Amino acid sequence: MKKYYENAKDNAAFDRCIDVMAKLMQRYGPQVLEQQETKTCKEETPQHFEKAA
Repeated sequence: MKKYYENAKDNAAFDRCIDVMAKLMQRYGPQVLEQQETKTCKEETPQHFEKAA
């Protein structure tokens, strides 16, 4: 295990935090990316039609 902080409790807390964040990204990451792509497509669509005309 890599040492990030001098205090062992802080280091353990940081590792736990990173583990939780990684699990959340694995679980919800695809849904969030899909929502962002959908949002981006909706925002860009009118501009594409204006450029083509």
